[in-house]
Amino acid sequence: MDINFELERTKKRLDKISYELEPKPQLHRLDSLLIIQEAFLKNEVSEFKQFNPNNLSKFFLENTYRAWSGYKSKLETWKNLVNGYVSTIQDDIDELKKTKKVWKLTREKAVAAKYPRELITRISAIINETDNLERKFMKYRSEMIVREDKISEMVTLADRIQEDVIQLQQHQRDNLFISSKPALWNVKLNKSDIAPVTPKLAKAWHENAKTVRTFSKEISYFYMFLVVILVILFYVFVISRFRKLDLTEENPNYIAVKRILIEHPYSTVIFILTTLFIVIYTNMPLILNGFVGLILLFFSIRLLPRIIGKNGETIVKAVTVMYILNLGEIIFWYFGSYARLYLTLESLVAIFLIYRYGLESFHKLRIKSIRPC
Repeated sequence: MDINFELERTKKRLDKISYELEPKPQLHRLDSLLIIQEAFLKNEVSEFKQFNPNNLSKFFLENTYRAWSGYKSKLETWKNLVNGYVSTIQDDIDELKKTKKVWKLTREKAVAAKYPRELITRISAIINETDNLERKFMKYRSEMIVREDKISEMVTLADRIQEDVIQLQQHQRDNLFISSKPALWNVKLNKSDIAPVTPKLAKAWHENAKTVRTFSKEISYFYMFLVVILVILFYVFVISRFRKLDLTEENPNYIAVKRILIEHPYSTVIFILTTLFIVIYTNMPLILNGFVGLILLFFSIRLLPRIIGKNGETIVKAVTVMYILNLGEIIFWYFGSYARLYLTLESLVAIFLIYRYGLESFHKLRIKSIRPC
């Protein structure tokens, strides 16, 4: 073995490994984000604990669960980043230990074989450099583990809040048909539950706007823009391929495609995009998810009339009304006992719409199906 050559190669390898100890801007930025996120989560927990656990709406609980799912997802991304660094550092430490062991054995043999003193000194220098570098990496690993532990604590906190929310949701389901409050006609309506209105609306706005702001910081607008571009290109490709088929009005598939893709290009693209956003962003806040759902229903009405007929269009409109009323629960929950009146009104409207349009359409379809040919 050419010891001088191996010494040179080891020195270059040590210089290359030492570059990994250089300060990393992403880690400095992560440290700042961890401080901010820790304070933010503590504030979120404090606000969550202030609410009466026996008087939380299903929307509030679902919103809270989605919000903490987003927090946890961000934390796990950071944790994976730190885990990657820890794994790389550990590999470097293992390599340095192995290198130090090899050169210690080489020095012992060199001393026994009475190699030149100058060569033994160079070997000792490499051993010392490897040992110093190993200690620096051990310290670096300890610092990284501290980051990892801090993130793990926040992930545990997110898990605990989600578990609390799940238990509250289960409690709501278990008590769904249990009379735990006075009958509606015995409810005492307090003026303070509805007036003044402004603070209650401000509270509703604060809670929902907060979840939207947090969500907006977590999504990647670059990937969102990329999805928009891909959908538009896909639409253009499908239309161009469809036009080359030279189909006529006699083909039923041509009529369906023409009525949707060709006659309503903008509505089609927006319909596809809103559907994708609902599928991709599962942690989307309910208020934002509600508005996206309304957009989806609106463009459904634009796209479907000539395909599902007037009855189908009426049913979609009825569903839209019920959907808007359901979203209203997000706001009315902040108005105490008046929320029960709103829920009653919502239920009555839903029963009427189902009876008036849903059952009527089903009845007509049933009569048509059993009518003798």
